[in-house]
Amino acid sequence: MRVKTKTLGWLRQNGANQEVVELDDRATLIKALRTVFNQSVLERIVRNGRISNQVIVLVNGVDANLIGGLDAELKDGDELTLIPVVHGG
Repeated sequence: MRVKTKTLGWLRQNGANQEVVELDDRATLIKALRTVFNQSVLERIVRNGRISNQVIVLVNGVDANLIGGLDAELKDGDELTLIPVVHGG
């Protein structure tokens, strides 16, 4: 199956420039993230088995945490959007 990806900010700058990812049928969000990102970036996205608070992950425009988090099943044609959260003061 094919999944589209869109990354912004430091996520795009850290090697996540694949716009379409080929995955096995019944792939999950975590499998897609492992395909797109290297280990050091993945460690910033996933913390303690959950999506970290440094990134907003959307599947077809819906917060991934609302549809199963890292275990959310993906379908052919889904679109992943990853948005870094900026903190500061």
